[in-house]
Formats: sequence, C-alpha cells, structure tokens
Amino acid sequence: RGYPAHRTGMPAKSALGRAARCAAVLAAALAILLALINRTYPQLFLRIPEYGYLLWALGGNPMPPTFDWSHYSESNFRLWCRDGDIVVSTMAKAGSVWVQNIVHLLKTGGDDSYDRIQDVFGLVEMLRHPGDTNVAERAAREAAKRVEGLPMQHFSHKYPRPDAHGLQ
Repeated sequence: RGYPAHRTGMPAKSALGRAARCAAVLAAALAILLALINRTYPQLFLRIPEYGYLLWALGGNPMPPTFDWSHYSESNFRLWCRDGDIVVSTMAKAGSVWVQNIVHLLKTGGDDSYDRIQDVFGLVEMLRHPGDTNVAERAAREAAKRVEGLPMQHFSHKYPRPDAHGLQ
C-alpha cells in the first residue's frame, strides 16, 4: 500500500501535475511570443548578443551569405545601375569569380591592383549579415566602388529582365 507522499519526501501527484501544466503553458507562451516577434520585427533577434542569429535562423529567415533580388525591381533598379554599367550574370558554381576577373581586367586594361575581386565588383544582391535587407544602403555601399569615367560592373546569379528596366 505504501507510505503517504509527505513521509517519503516525494511530491504529491497533484503538485507535480500543476508544475508540468505550468511549464507547458510557459513554453507555449514563449513559442507564441517568439513567433509574433519573428512575424512582426525579426531584426529584434539580431540585437541579442552572440546567440540572436539562432532565433533569426529558427524563424526561417535567410542566413548570409545569401542573395536578395529585390534590387531588380522597377523601383530599385536605378538606385544602383546606370546606363553603360555591366551586369555579369552566371549560374552558381559556373566560374563566377573567374568571369568577374576577366570582365574587370578587360574593362580596366589589365589593372589587377586589388586583393579580392569583391573589392572592385558590385555585389548589390549579396546580404552580408542577417537583416541586411535595405536595398538603398546596399546600393550606396556598392556605389563606393565606382570609378568615375568607367562603367561599374555588377555581379548577379539572376539576370535582370530587359523589358522591365529599359535595357537593350
């Protein structure tokens, strides 16, 4: 038959059940709160030092390096592309960096005074960190690489639609 719960040092079943229910309610509330934050303002996760990117990623948000093609939209295209600019578009893993180097060397007459091709080639579509979604800021960052008098070269894994942007 056994001893009563108070004599064995074991908690009563009802107290254990209440604690489990309370833990389940708290876990559900936390999950709902995290889902609401992810849906409304996921950049808030990135303010948590060292581990915020985990919540960002668990929420289904993209992890860099990744690409965002919103700069090809009609409203954003002229933020970063001028007449005469060169857009190099290759498939992934198809010699992209090699093609970038060739285009840059042809454009500059053989000038290879750069450490990395990314220092002289526009990469507007590249997200450098989670939350790097402001197209105007990315365009300004890449425009700093522009050399006056020379067309800017931009790299993409997606080809812009000529009919949408007046390209020829």
